[in-house]
Amino acid sequence: MALPLGIQNLVINGMVIMSTFMIGILGESYLAGVALATAIFFMAELVVFGLCSGSAVLIAQYHGKGDKISINRIIGIALGLSFLVSMTIAISISLFPTGIFILTSNDPVLIVIAAEFGRIAAFALVLNALSSVYIVAQRSMENPRLAMIVQSITLVTCVFLNWVLIFGNLGFVPMGVQGAAIALLIARGVEFALTFGYAFATKQFKLQFSALLRPGKVIFRDFVKYASPVVISESLWGIGVSMYAIIFGHMTNAVAAVAAFSIVLNIERILGAMCYGFGHACSVLVGKEIGAGQQKKALSVGVTMIALTAGLGLFMGLLALLLRNIILLPWVFPLFGASGYTLAYGSTMLVIMAICLPFKVVNLCIVIGTLRSGGDIRGAVALDMGALFLVALPLSALAGLFLGAPAPIVYLLVCMEEFIKTFFGIWRVKQRKWLTNVTRQ
Repeated sequence: MALPLGIQNLVINGMVIMSTFMIGILGESYLAGVALATAIFFMAELVVFGLCSGSAVLIAQYHGKGDKISINRIIGIALGLSFLVSMTIAISISLFPTGIFILTSNDPVLIVIAAEFGRIAAFALVLNALSSVYIVAQRSMENPRLAMIVQSITLVTCVFLNWVLIFGNLGFVPMGVQGAAIALLIARGVEFALTFGYAFATKQFKLQFSALLRPGKVIFRDFVKYASPVVISESLWGIGVSMYAIIFGHMTNAVAAVAAFSIVLNIERILGAMCYGFGHACSVLVGKEIGAGQQKKALSVGVTMIALTAGLGLFMGLLALLLRNIILLPWVFPLFGASGYTLAYGSTMLVIMAICLPFKVVNLCIVIGTLRSGGDIRGAVALDMGALFLVALPLSALAGLFLGAPAPIVYLLVCMEEFIKTFFGIWRVKQRKWLTNVTRQ
């Protein structure tokens, strides 16, 4: 379970990294502008991710029970709500890009670049939202290979089209940021076609339109009960995390601060990809055992996966420290057109990221892998929201916007969220209140 999920996560982040790299070649301002645009996209994606996560809690447990009709009903609800949310946000960004992206920075150059990218790429959110619902459903039924294969093809498509459209290769006119947006939109279209082509062709799990289109009040109430807190949590968490980019965007020397934060964030995603695979595998396996009525086995699986993820996260953190001066600073940062300030900020932020990485991936395994999949939605929400809004966000905003602290200090305060969550998360897992069967007869 963990290996294909880790590869899938690596592929997703690889697409972000490669796109960021190609845009970075255009200049540091373009890198920072697109980073601010994707911060708004990130908030929209997290609403959909919340719907997918809420559905995954139910699907994994019904999968353990062998109830395919209920799984179809849950997929139908998630598809409808995801389409409604993503289409509303896409239309808003497309029609009013400047008015939306002015919220992310006070730099007029960055706002223009973000708007140029966002008005085209916004509709990629809709295609990705629908694909994500079905991919997460298949993952929750122990089929992670679909996501790995589909998103690998999406990566190749996106990178190739970026190379063609951004720089004008193969006879095309160079389109810059607009080319990057069009490449993303086409790649998501390919992802959508492959995902639902598989959905209608596979014999292992048949889509039943009567259940998809008429999920019923009972399943809908259960979906709202378990998905709505996750949606609210993910939406608020997305707003909070996007506020980090906005804080960096309003600091002195904002271009260098946002660029350094964006580069370090992408490096963290690549190094932590396999660890995230363990976290999502944990959610599937724990949910399946609880749905089958095996609470003791579910506890054993959860604790084991947390320990494995911690060990892997520690290894990746040490690897980041080892690669910092050998590869990351001398080779990776210059590829993104990093200035002297960006390089200086990034040097310190890489050390902080390496220390924070083990805590970050353990928290993913605790919140998503055990608490959510076990039905303890309230505990997971309290853990996420408390650490973000009561600790990390107020401290980083105070330091960055009012005290004039340098970017690395602000980034350290951002990471306080992970340290707090690990402490209280382990305490919550030990209580065993999260071992809850949420399925119905």
